[in-house]
Order: sequence, then C-alpha cells, then structure tokens
Amino acid sequence: MARKYNWKTGCDVEATLSVIGGRWKPILVCHL
Repeated sequence: MARKYNWKTGCDVEATLSVIGGRWKPILVCHL
C-alpha cells in the first residue's frame, strides 16, 4: 500500500497531520 504524499509542504507537522488524517482519521473518530 504505497501512497504518495506531498512532502514539499515545508513543515513536518503538516506532513504528519496529512498521514494521520488520511490513515487514522476513521479510527480516531470511532474512539471519540
């Protein structure tokens, strides 16, 4: 499952949030 992310955002936080938002968002919403 290779995904392409836009790592040229210039900010590690934005890149991390994009990964978390893409993969873990349904799981986090379920636990809330």
